[in-house]
Amino acid sequence: MILPTAHKKVSDEVFDKILQLITSGKLAPGDKLLSEREFSETMDVGRSSVREALLKLEAIGYVEQKQGGGTFVKSITTTAMNRVFQDLFNNEHFIDELLVVRSALETACVAEAAQHATEQDLIKIRRCFNKMERKWLKGQVEVEANFELHYLIAKASQNTLLIHFIDTLYEWYNQVPPGWQEWTQSEAGVIEQLLLQHKNIIAAIEARDPAKASQLMNVHLDYSAKLIDTKDASAAAVQKESAREQEDALERDVYRHLY
Repeated sequence: MILPTAHKKVSDEVFDKILQLITSGKLAPGDKLLSEREFSETMDVGRSSVREALLKLEAIGYVEQKQGGGTFVKSITTTAMNRVFQDLFNNEHFIDELLVVRSALETACVAEAAQHATEQDLIKIRRCFNKMERKWLKGQVEVEANFELHYLIAKASQNTLLIHFIDTLYEWYNQVPPGWQEWTQSEAGVIEQLLLQHKNIIAAIEARDPAKASQLMNVHLDYSAKLIDTKDASAAAVQKESAREQEDALERDVYRHLY
């Protein structure tokens, strides 16, 4: 049972406990919180104290309440960064810069995931990929499925700050025009190449090889960026170059283990 202290109300104590779960990474962006009733029973406090704590967390920007859906953790970087989003979006180089930031964050995430992913993380990543592969090969290509897989890899890094930055990054992706993300769906061979790249990245994570995982992620993101840059031309040349880069990366890894 939580009791008020000389300087704090019960609602403030509840606020501190939930905030600690968020900042420690035990609750990640997108995670659904317990209901008011569940928090009340778990912490042995009144529902009014829980409600007050959740409203305070929402006001600060740590959580958001969805009508009829419950309360969810928000990225701790989103609120501050969204204030400048519109100004940055007006920059003609915004997309290019966003891709550079994504590459820096995701190569770091995948290297950390290769070292720190739990068995449960690996199961979730593999399950997500298998589901995405089945859909994509049937022509049911969704950008959201790709983001979900990359986000699971980020969560597997066990790095709280990286996870929050990645969540904010994907929120920004969802606010830009979809054409530059999705045009590649109609290009022959692109889907197969993207699936192969993801499969190799996951294999490197499962092999606990951070250098290889990071290298393959870099190849994958570079391929994606080049497809966007060449959206008015055929993707064949980009596919061929990416396949060669992947082969080179895997070949270098073989030699690294031999010598």
